[in-house]
Amino acid sequence: MKKIDRKDFLRNALALAGVTLVGSSILSACGGEQPAQNTTTAPAENAPAEATPAETAPATETAPATVDCTDLSGLSDADKKGRENLSYVDKSTEAEKNCSNCRFWQPNATDPNACGGCQLMKGPINPQGYCKSWFKKDA
Repeated sequence: MKKIDRKDFLRNALALAGVTLVGSSILSACGGEQPAQNTTTAPAENAPAEATPAETAPATETAPATVDCTDLSGLSDADKKGRENLSYVDKSTEAEKNCSNCRFWQPNATDPNACGGCQLMKGPINPQGYCKSWFKKDA
């Protein structure tokens, strides 16, 4: 077994502590142990994991502004905090950036204009909503 001097030991210990700290920060920023799939208690429960462009196209153009996706009664405090951390709002203030044209959007399987889901947070998501993790959907 190779002997390790104090300097190498401290360098390795510091590197391990740094990796652990950065890794835990990234995980907590991403929601920790939240699954990648949306498991909402909203009508979007049966939303497909990946939707085809034909399913998502109508929501981008025709989603009404009157969709009510504010019922968070089925969410835990941690889930609500996750939505707050992503700064989710039901109505986007940026015309070109809304949930229905985001890479993480999961449309409602039966009605593309109804509340859908998100891969990053739990709960009902308004197609016209927005959060700071918005990322343009691939064409």
